[in-house]
Parts: sequence; C-alpha cells; structure tokens
Amino acid sequence: MNVVSTKLCTYLQDHHAGSVTAREMLAKAISDDDPDQAFYFQLDRDIAEDQTVLETLIERLGAKESLPKKVGAWVAEKMARLKLGASADPLANLEFLEALTLGVQGKLCLWKSLESLPDTFPARQGLDLPGLVDRARDQLDRIEPKRLESFAQVAAGLESTS
Repeated sequence: MNVVSTKLCTYLQDHHAGSVTAREMLAKAISDDDPDQAFYFQLDRDIAEDQTVLETLIERLGAKESLPKKVGAWVAEKMARLKLGASADPLANLEFLEALTLGVQGKLCLWKSLESLPDTFPARQGLDLPGLVDRARDQLDRIEPKRLESFAQVAAGLESTS
C-alpha cells in the first residue's frame, strides 16, 4: 500500500470509528424505549449502510478495520454515555443530537471529499457518491428539527428560572 492509500485508509478508519460511536449511542436510545425510538432506529440503519460503504472502501485500499480505533470509539461512546444520550433531560438530549449532527456533518464532508477524486481512482469506482451525499444531507435534515425541539425545551427551562 502506498503512502497516499495509507493516509486515505487512516481517514476512512477514523470515520468508521466515528460511526461505531454513533451506532453505540443510538443503540442506547433505541433500547431505552425513547419516544423517538423509530427515528433513532432509522438513523442507525442509515449509518449501518454507510459503515458498509466505508468497510468496502477500506478493503479496496488493501487494509482492514482498525481494531484500536474501533475499541477507542467504543470506549469514547461509553465515556460520552455518562453525559450524552437520548434522554428525558432536554440538555442531555440536545447534546446527544448535536453530537450526531457533528458526526453526520463530518460524514458529508467525507463523501464530498471522495467526490473530488478522479473517477478513475480505484476505491471510488462503483460508489454512488451523489447518493451518499444526499443521504447524509437527508440525515441532517431529519436530525435538525429534533435538535431545535430539544433546544426549545432547554430554553423554556431557562425562561422559567429567570
């Protein structure tokens, strides 16, 4: 594997680790009988599909998933769970949704970056990058109303204490 492929692999493995963290966080929301359980389940399914694309890309570049990064993502999720997570607490829920937003925004940047590679780049061939970009934008569009709703709940709590 050449230096460019190694660096690209590291970049993809970092995104894969982020998706592991997101799915762990979503799994908790799904298992907690959250009122938005169906919303989180669909988001998890989308992220699982994106993970498969990342795994395929990593394999095409001749590498494997990074076990240390995967373990690191798992540990990071467990630490984040102390503070973040879909929850009846509006602030915790807001921070959970913002963490998901940041992750999806990063994924959108990844797909757009890969679009900038020449069509002849082997790892890019056969990918529906415009579709992946659209799916990331759709995820952001679905998260944003929930995030704003959580923020409104936090802000309402602030008004009642003033």
